[in-house]
Amino acid sequence: MKVRNAVGAHEARSRGRREGVHWLLVFALLLAAAFIEVWESTAVSQLSLEIDKLRAQVKDTDARTSFLGARAAEEGSRVHLASIAKRLCMRPADPGQIVMIPPSLVALAPARPVPQTGIAAVASRLNEFFVPAARARAARETQD
Repeated sequence: MKVRNAVGAHEARSRGRREGVHWLLVFALLLAAAFIEVWESTAVSQLSLEIDKLRAQVKDTDARTSFLGARAAEEGSRVHLASIAKRLCMRPADPGQIVMIPPSLVALAPARPVPQTGIAAVASRLNEFFVPAARARAARETQD
């Protein structure tokens, strides 16, 4: 009998330990779930605050854009430009003072300097090779 009681007591203790481990696991899972819930709600709140900030920035930017558009329209109006021209003692140009440059002279104008690196250097050398010949041909055609 004593052996059976000892075995029965041992089984009861091991069953009690297993139940204690089960309760410990259930408690750990509930604690982890609560932690994850708090973490996710905090992340959502932070994202909501950032979205609100961005919406406010968009509204400010839209207002600034509207203001600058209105100001540009006002500054570019004929009335405003006329008052500036009057203040600077400007007057409309006489048609007789307008000078038209013939296209042949524009073609002979010196080119802007090009940076001498990579493809620009190759293009500059090709331009130097072909353009003098074209200028000489154009000069011959105008002399004939």
